[in-house]
Amino acid sequence: MMQVKESATDLYEQSQRQLATLMSNMPGMAYRYEDQAFNHFSFVSDGCRQLTGYSAKEFLRQKVSFKSLIAPADRERVLEIVREALSQKRPFTMQYEILTASGEKKWVWEQGCGVYSAECDLLWVEGFTSDITPRKLAERALEESEEFHRSIFQSSWDGMSILDLKGYFVEVNPAYCRMLGYTREELLHMHVRDVVQPDHRYRWFDFVNAYRQDGVTEVYSETQDVRKDGRIIDIEITSSVLMLRGEPMVLAVCRDISKRKRASELLNSRLAEGDKQLMLANEELAQEVMERKKIETALRASENRYRSLVNKLPNGVDEIDTQGTILFANTALHKLYGCADGTLIGQSIYDRIPNKEERESVREHIAYLVREKPPITPYVGYKLRDDGQLIEVQIDWSYNFNPDGSVRGFTTVVTDTAERRHAEQHLSLQHNELAHVTRVSTMGEMATGIAHELNQPLAAIVNYTRGCIRRLKAQPVNNNVNELIKVMQEVADEADRAAAIIQHMREFVKKGDLMQVSLDINDVVKESLKFFN
Repeated sequence: MMQVKESATDLYEQSQRQLATLMSNMPGMAYRYEDQAFNHFSFVSDGCRQLTGYSAKEFLRQKVSFKSLIAPADRERVLEIVREALSQKRPFTMQYEILTASGEKKWVWEQGCGVYSAECDLLWVEGFTSDITPRKLAERALEESEEFHRSIFQSSWDGMSILDLKGYFVEVNPAYCRMLGYTREELLHMHVRDVVQPDHRYRWFDFVNAYRQDGVTEVYSETQDVRKDGRIIDIEITSSVLMLRGEPMVLAVCRDISKRKRASELLNSRLAEGDKQLMLANEELAQEVMERKKIETALRASENRYRSLVNKLPNGVDEIDTQGTILFANTALHKLYGCADGTLIGQSIYDRIPNKEERESVREHIAYLVREKPPITPYVGYKLRDDGQLIEVQIDWSYNFNPDGSVRGFTTVVTDTAERRHAEQHLSLQHNELAHVTRVSTMGEMATGIAHELNQPLAAIVNYTRGCIRRLKAQPVNNNVNELIKVMQEVADEADRAAAIIQHMREFVKKGDLMQVSLDINDVVKESLKFFN
């Protein structure tokens, strides 16, 4: 009998040691208390020190109450959850914040249940509490990252849309709505075939099939879309497959190239009639477009998620904090400032402002934005490149908010206005050159008409002159001098008319800027009537 008792005692002590070892190695705190207010622990595992900074003895001797560690904002909610679960005799699960012995805030996850007697009386409450702070911080970082990329999505000048693999719109940005003339709510109820011109719809289905069958995740193409008003526009589009919330989605980045295509078609139709210089200019333009497409395609292929979207934008994009420190900058912004990738991170935006007064003005304006959060208007000013050059830029701002609604920083889109202005001037110069070549090329067609017009005044001059000769032969000059003066005036008028025709022809083929002037319609009619005399 003694051997049986000793064996049972050994088994019990071994069981207790195993339980103690198991409890000490658990990544959290196991507990038991005999009331519903977290006041009197009758048992708590050694994991409480790592979780709270307090030892098990301090809890068991009631030197510290676990309830006092719960954040004041969560305390009443936690107690109410426990009371309600115990009253219904069911387990409870909850998350809340605690304040450790060192003053550190931690997020914890707790699960527990009541232990009842045979008469259903509550004996005690048992449970387990673990530290979930890393997970909470990761969730918060993910939310901030999504907010940053969402702000990029919303402020982009290029039209952007996200579609599921069935072709239905999931999200669109304001630029895409302006491009097609629809509201966001209208597009979110539409299919891709509702906006793509019928002859081009096959491109979407070919891309989706290529992704499903061969794993193709990106494609560049030019297509045509139909606006809400029925107008067809030419679109340059890059489609990429990315995973959003565990689902494959298609991100489409669109740009309206209708004006560029019309200009290209006009140049191509006129180049056959132009000279070699225009032909070379067109080839250089085509080469420039081709190189730009290669660069953009290589840029879009460099990343496969949201950060790749930022680097594909042609405009500079950065994220700054409220002190003006650059936290992120895309490739385009580094290129704009003439520096290597990554070197802008940690720099201050005030280092790029050349004027001291303007630096202070921008600093005060950012402080005002952080404090008042008013709508932001674009900012136009000068920035300093690494090589010392000043460039004129337009900066569009958008807020980045913390979860509590305070301003965390800003996302800005930086555009080089000088480059855009130079492109417009270059296009205007080409237009004037093309108009001059057109006038010269049509001179052959005008030759017959000009000869006919000159024949009329010349024939009139001949007729009037012969009439004067006949009258001079028939009568003395003194008898018909007034009539001769009138005839000679007609001769002078017709000569002036012939000279005017020659002058108009010279002005027509002369190089110069096109001008628009007002014209009296009565003068035009009177001039035309002379051809019927």
